Amino acid sequence: MGFSVIATSLLIPLVGFGSNYDKTYSRTTFAEFHRVNDSTDSYLGRFRAGPADTRFFEIEMNSDEVKEIALTTGTYLVGHYYINNVKLNVRMNFSSIKEIELTKLNKVELENPIKWELSDVEGQTEYLKN
Repeated sequence: MGFSVIATSLLIPLVGFGSNYDKTYSRTTFAEFHRVNDSTDSYLGRFRAGPADTRFFEIEMNSDEVKEIALTTGTYLVGHYYINNVKLNVRMNFSSIKEIELTKLNKVELENPIKWELSDVEGQTEYLKN
């Protein structure tokens, strides 16, 4: 009896610890794509919590798939294309973001999802946390 109580009391914190060690959350966000009409290979992707939100992160991108989706389904406004309902998978260790994966733009699933390490992106990513 005594051993099972001790084992259970040790097991509960370990399960809690393990469940937060490596977890992936799905986030829906808003994206802007700048310079996709330029003749250069790369363009700027900017991801926000919402269209008017001042918190954002950005990254130089060169995915032809994302560029084509932005050009065909995005809304052109003031020099850039914007797309809502963008799906990001955010991999976290405890409360730290380790990786961000772009998987969907509006209703279009990417054939080749794009992954970024946190060190690859510039700006604010705190809004992606749980």
